[in-house]
Amino acid sequence: MFGPVPAYGLYARHVRNLSVRNVSVGFAAPEERPPVVLDDVAGVEFNEVTAARGPGVPFFVLRGVREFAAYQCAGLPDTRRESAARETL
Repeated sequence: MFGPVPAYGLYARHVRNLSVRNVSVGFAAPEERPPVVLDDVAGVEFNEVTAARGPGVPFFVLRGVREFAAYQCAGLPDTRRESAARETL
């Protein structure tokens, strides 16, 4: 309906209070998109999330994100951001 989205796993836009726990995403064919892209999201927390990634591909792309937290996500140290205008993790 919307055409290709910027993430292969989760693309969230204009969302408030998102919680993602115990989720694993991967791909069958080579993938250059990041697993998670957040656009205008506030109050988001990821816990124990794993995602396959190609070399040099970030886990998260944050655009206009407020109150972000990621804990025990494979390959990423525990991370908190009060705000992120444009950031990759």
